[in-house]
Amino acid sequence: MQKHIHEMHEDISEKFPIIFHTTVLNESATCYPNWHENIEILCVTGGEVEVTVDSVNFKAAKNDTVVINSDSFHIVRAINGVASYYCLIIDKEFCKSFGFDTTSDFLREKISDTDILMIFKKIAEEIENKNNYYESAVKYLVCELLVKMYREYYVSAEVSSYNSGKSEIVKRAAKYIGKNYARNLNIGEIADAVNVSKYYLCRIFKEVVGITMIEYANFTRCKKANRLISAGNMSISDIAEKCGFENMSYFSKIYKKYMNILPSEQRKIRKVSEQ
Repeated sequence: MQKHIHEMHEDISEKFPIIFHTTVLNESATCYPNWHENIEILCVTGGEVEVTVDSVNFKAAKNDTVVINSDSFHIVRAINGVASYYCLIIDKEFCKSFGFDTTSDFLREKISDTDILMIFKKIAEEIENKNNYYESAVKYLVCELLVKMYREYYVSAEVSSYNSGKSEIVKRAAKYIGKNYARNLNIGEIADAVNVSKYYLCRIFKEVVGITMIEYANFTRCKKANRLISAGNMSISDIAEKCGFENMSYFSKIYKKYMNILPSEQRKIRKVSEQ
């Protein structure tokens, strides 16, 4: 089951400011919206996907490139069976060091270009083989990719589909939730923080993100709990409390809903893997 939400990209380091992996999606997978400040570029390698970016929908097929610009809510779903794609996430500070301000300079969201496909394949080969200096090679290829894409597929923020007043309000609300998830939150408080009525905020949040603010808050809590359980330094009850859950049975129920596994089961699996 595939689930997504806001990511801090803690795995990105200054030495290697890039995340690259291959994702395989089944059309039956349940997906939640994801968003982050770093630019994300997908290259579809098989099947067909439907992409939603800030409530704008489009489809992409094999060999298409999809760009998720900075701070955009997005969901990727498989269509008609199974789809696969390369996923490249590039640290914004790394991009800025080479003159690319990915937080304000946007790229076209769907591109068909065989040169981009070839660069992705080279990156995949370097990551898989891990020969000497592969990290330097990947950074070089990423710079080559950015130069090509910004030369040929740059679009201004004014014409980008990502730029909308509703989306900006929703992102401010989501950021507030992300900073305050560890305590009890109510919709009125969040609405006050972004200076809109709670009824309007509830409506546009569901419209843009696809889930309610309560669901978003609970999933944010579960993602944080997931990291803490994986780290293995705290008890399950302490993790529940730290992530804003006052009741252990409720925590287990919500965690199972979003992570597809009980927190106690996840802890057992981790212990077995360490033996």
